[in-house]
Amino acid sequence: MKKKCSACVQKLPPWLITFTDLITLLLVFFVMLISLGDIKTVKTLIILSAFEGKLGILSGGQSLTAGTFENMGQNIEALPSSKKEKSLSEAIKKAMAILDPEIKAKKVRVIENERGIVISLMTDLLFEPNSDQVNVDQIRGVLENLRLLIDLEEFDSHIKIEGHTDERKPQNTEFEDNWDLSVKRAWSVLNALRMVPSLTELDERKVSIHGYGDTRPVESNDTPEGRQYNRRVDIILLTKKD
Repeated sequence: MKKKCSACVQKLPPWLITFTDLITLLLVFFVMLISLGDIKTVKTLIILSAFEGKLGILSGGQSLTAGTFENMGQNIEALPSSKKEKSLSEAIKKAMAILDPEIKAKKVRVIENERGIVISLMTDLLFEPNSDQVNVDQIRGVLENLRLLIDLEEFDSHIKIEGHTDERKPQNTEFEDNWDLSVKRAWSVLNALRMVPSLTELDERKVSIHGYGDTRPVESNDTPEGRQYNRRVDIILLTKKD
């Protein structure tokens, strides 16, 4: 029997095996990048938004922890009963992914109903008490995420901006009543959105503003927390119809 030479039975060093695996993974990664070369910029930003604050390339935000799926579970209870048994549409999943930091901070509510995607902004975040001037610097991140959402192709239809108040009368004599205050707040939110830099220009022909005063509460006005939820500006994004 012939003996094998020592060079034939020599084992590869462990580091070389690991290095080979790494090269293979990098090859697969770049192949995937090339295959996704036609992905749209907005969709890329949605993917990157999940990594904000973790990779050091984007400011603020949240990570891929409980995040989106946890909030989807919390918000589905707010859907009408006819919707609860249905899976969430791609549109609302994208909306909740983009607005995930604001939803976690309880600054924004997102639900889906027969009108489309309803994004409720708490006016205590947007305005000083009895004021219709938007705190742009304080909510710049919220406004930027809203513009990113509006730019999605799913929302190429009409956008409604609705102002709402609680039942208490305005203390500022500049406003005649709650109807006046709610309309002016909706108008201010539209102006703030127009000033946010974005990939596309806001088509104002598809935007309308409405003021409902205290006539459409979502919670009881008997508690401070309920009144806080009733003081809101709703942005309704009507989903594209086939």
